[in-house]
Amino acid sequence: MARLAAQTAEELKSENEALETARDSGRPPLLEDPLVTRVSVTMAILAVAGVILGSIESMQSAAAANAASQALIYQNRATDAWSALDARMVRQALDRGRDAQARFNDKDDAALAAHARAQENLSLASLREAERRGARHEILTWAVMLVQIAIAVATISIIARPRRWPWRAAIVLGGAGALLGLGGWLA
Repeated sequence: MARLAAQTAEELKSENEALETARDSGRPPLLEDPLVTRVSVTMAILAVAGVILGSIESMQSAAAANAASQALIYQNRATDAWSALDARMVRQALDRGRDAQARFNDKDDAALAAHARAQENLSLASLREAERRGARHEILTWAVMLVQIAIAVATISIIARPRRWPWRAAIVLGGAGALLGLGGWLA
């Protein structure tokens, strides 16, 4: 018990010495330093921007996956329609061979072919949408990365006080990430 008390007293003494040394260094205490306040506000803004960009990025990724899945569904429907048309034509050819007077409905065949073409067009449109969303996702990934790097660089400016260049670099990186994210969202 006495050993724990001595260790605690020693830790408090070293902390008090560190505070006195900081006061004597001529630098303002951490919480009173206006640079630290500015950097902290910048980091908070960058963190919110990163969360927003990350959410948009996730939504674009999910939308790209959904569009690709929808394209597969449409393509399967088109394949089914073409298969049905092929089966009908084979059946008609066999029926013609058995019954020379069998009547065939070309109108139904045309409707089935039109349905198959429409499903193929929907599939292609969904694939284009998936590609567009995938490209957005990639741009937004880079934007989120820039904002995260900006937060890390802003942290360096607190450690490297009174140098301001890391804070300014963080603002530039964060702004570039925000602009890239805006461009990716609008693309």
